[in-house]
Formats: sequence, structure tokens, C-alpha cells
Amino acid sequence: MARSCHNIEIENLEDVLEFVSSEYLQRGEGVSIFLVELFRYLRKSATLNESQNILANNRFILNEVKIILQKLIDNENENFLIKIILQFLVNLVVANQTSCLKVSEIMYEEILDCFYKRRNDYEVLALLYNLHLKNRVLCFRDEVYENILNFSRDNDCEYAQFLSELFLYSESFWRHYDKLEISSRIEALELLQMRWIKGKLQSLPEISLQILSKKFWSSENVIFQTLSSNTNSLEPYEISLLLDILGSLCGNDIYLTSLQKDYDLVIRCGVLLINIHRIGKQSDNYFSSVQKLSELKEPSEAIQKHPAFGFKVGLVRLVGNLCWKNKKMQDLVRETEIIPILLDCCNIDARNPLIMQWVILAIRNLCENNLENQKIIAGLHKEGTVSSALVEEMGLTIHDDEKGGIRIVPLNLRK
Repeated sequence: MARSCHNIEIENLEDVLEFVSSEYLQRGEGVSIFLVELFRYLRKSATLNESQNILANNRFILNEVKIILQKLIDNENENFLIKIILQFLVNLVVANQTSCLKVSEIMYEEILDCFYKRRNDYEVLALLYNLHLKNRVLCFRDEVYENILNFSRDNDCEYAQFLSELFLYSESFWRHYDKLEISSRIEALELLQMRWIKGKLQSLPEISLQILSKKFWSSENVIFQTLSSNTNSLEPYEISLLLDILGSLCGNDIYLTSLQKDYDLVIRCGVLLINIHRIGKQSDNYFSSVQKLSELKEPSEAIQKHPAFGFKVGLVRLVGNLCWKNKKMQDLVRETEIIPILLDCCNIDARNPLIMQWVILAIRNLCENNLENQKIIAGLHKEGTVSSALVEEMGLTIHDDEKGGIRIVPLNLRK
């Protein structure tokens, strides 16, 4: 007895699909009306698990659907029919691994072609999402990643967002990360950051941490493009975003363990911190500390929007986090002479909120069970006092008395 698909025998369905696929070009509109009704019926049938399996395991039927789709894609007048077919395919693959594999194998290129030619974006993205939801071994080409990330940025489509989120957990995506346009890379990074902030980030593949780390330290000098101006270039923003993400990911034990294997990361961060700190002291630039009371309370828009905002504290945070209970990292920081710079960063700075707290935590992590680092700090000695813009703005000054002590006195009483 022939199997049925919600009352239609499978052999009859094969014959009908074969007929309409061969007759479409000759009969045009009349066949289209019939196809709309046929795929509406199939769309409803595909909501049943039994029908899903029958249809998915019939290669002939899926091949005929592919042929029909091929003939429709370039015809702008057939968008409604394409929409019904795509909805049928979505119902066919939802929560069905077998259907996902079969549909992907037979008509994946046609589905992508629908997306490239903007045929019913919502339905085609819903189909791509469901195909990849259980099938992350499937790989997009470079331009597909690019197109979907751009579409997600410019359009309010939930399935474009869902697909972009799936990229974060795909090794294939991270292998292609550096080939993407910078706007697409930033879109992915901002999505990753937002998922982390909301506590909804799933397990990232280890390669993603390697790629993010290497991208950061191999492009670290980009930040110096902003030394004396607020450039409109996206590269400094990407580097700043990478730094913030790497510092955040250290809050997960698994990610931290992986990042602590990257000795280049802590060394490059330390060297970058040294250079930024020294440049900030050489002249008044975007890396110089800002200690004005008005700016400390609420930093100006110009300060907050500059890529250097929070960059130094981000470096301190990342270095400190990488040293958490890790002797090798602690030693590398000492050997690269970063400890004195860390201590010198312990000042209030409107450009780097909470930098004093992060320096204290970094020093704590550096000294834990590390006698060599403890000796370095214990061996430091006072060489005098420096003026503080913040203290002087309050009408006070720092005074070094004859007994070696330090006092804060009113400016008008200083001798």
C-alpha cells in the first residue's frame, strides 16, 4: 500500500510535482495558482512529524521542489509563491534532524540564492536558522556571513539576529573572522558583548578566544592613531571592543584557563600599557589623565566617545585577571617590568573610571603566592611627592614633611 502524506498518496504527489515542474515555463500563471494551493497543503502537512519524515525521506519529491524553486527565483512576480514554498520547507525542517540534512544536501544553494536575491527575507532566514540550529557542522561561505551580519545590523529581523548569534558558537565563523569587513566584525563583537552582559552567552569554541586574542595584540598599535584626535576610523573602536571583551571573558573559569595559555597576550598588554602611560605623561593628549572634579563626576561626551576612554583601565583589568592564580603570568608581568607602571597608574582619572580599584586588584593577583613579586613591591621606596591637579583644585596640596611623612595641607599654608 502506498504511503500517504496527510491523505495524498506519495506516488500521486510525485506525479503532480513532476508535471508542474515541467509545465511551469509553458503555462505560467495557471500553474502558479495551482502551486500556491499545493504548497499551502504541503505546508500544513509538514507540521505533522509523520509527514515530515515521509517527505524528507523521498529524494524525488525534494528534487522536484528544488527544480520548481530554481525556476521561480529569477521571476520577481513569483515572490508570493516562493514565500509559500519557503514556509513549507521551514515546517519540514523544524526540530527534525533528518529533514535538515536532506534539505541542506539537495537545495542549500537555491536557499542561499533566495537570500542573495532578497526573495522573502524573513522566510529564507527562518529556514537558514532552522537548518543550522541543529546542524552547526554546516558552513557558510565568507560572503554569507558578511551578508547576514549586515542584514542583521540594518534590518529588524529576529531570524537574522538568531543566525548571527549562532555564528558566535561556530568554529567556521571564527576561522573566517579576519576576512570579514570591519563593520561586520564589529557587529559580531557587539553581539557577543551584549550576550555576555545579559548572561546569555553559551559556550564559545576555544578557537574564538585564540582569534580574539591574536586580533587584539596583533593590531594593538592601532589605538595610537587616536593620540591627538578623535578619528572616525572603526579600527580603534574594534581594538577597544576586543580589549573589553577579553577582560570580561576572564570572568569565566574555562575562558580564563584558555587565555592564560596565551603568553603573548599578557606581554603585549603590558608593553602597550607602558607605552600609553608614558605617552600620556609626555604631553596633553587623549591618553593623559584627567583629574578635574567636573570631569570625574560626569566625563564629557568628547572624553566618553573617544576610543581611548577606558583603554588604560581595560589593560590593567586584563593583565590583573590573567594573573589570577597563575604563577607563569605573574612572573611574566614582573620580568617585563610592568609592576612599577601599574603602581604609577593608581590615580583617579576621568578617562579611566575605577582604575585605582583595578590596579589594587591587579597587584593583589600579582602578589598572591609569589614571593618575587612581593619583594619587588616591598623594595620600592619613596622618591618624593608629585602635585595632584585634583587635590590642588580642592585648594589643597601634598606636603612632604621633615620626618618622611606625607600630609595634605591647604595651599595658602604651604611653606
